[in-house]
Amino acid sequence: MKRFLLVFTIALTAGLTLPTLSKANEAKSVFQSLGECERKFVQDFLKADGYYKSSIDGLWGKGTEKAILKFANGRSVTNIINRLGNCLPSGATLSNAYSLRAKSDNVESGFYIANKNFAATFNDCTNELLNSNKKFNSWNQVVNALEPCLEGKGQVRVEYKMFDKILDEIGELRSQ
Repeated sequence: MKRFLLVFTIALTAGLTLPTLSKANEAKSVFQSLGECERKFVQDFLKADGYYKSSIDGLWGKGTEKAILKFANGRSVTNIINRLGNCLPSGATLSNAYSLRAKSDNVESGFYIANKNFAATFNDCTNELLNSNKKFNSWNQVVNALEPCLEGKGQVRVEYKMFDKILDEIGELRSQ
């Protein structure tokens, strides 16, 4: 009877451990197949969402493994890593990136929830523009005037279509 319990315990432990090891190996392989910038973006996303606690270095380690597996929560790690395998311009992270574009009747902005300072910074810069008494003939001029102010306050502008696509990918991952 003792021998049966020992074999049963080993089999049960192996059965619970092997799928996790398989997922970890899959995650490592897919993660390491990305370029450095894309690996850093995956870590940046996981850090912004509270899954990753280490430095963003683009390297595979226990922290990256744990964060990916926890975020995946049983979903395909390959799909998640490939969808997050984006690259922001130099200096941009999810906590400081934004996009602006001029529309025919206003300025449209986009940012990720991790950029906790964007709304207040945007309002500050808009107020500075209003108080400057500058005259603008188009919304493009407004966008071009806002950018240096936002940059001076630590924000990094990302091309609108690119950033919109990234935000859509993140939204789809969160809704699965």
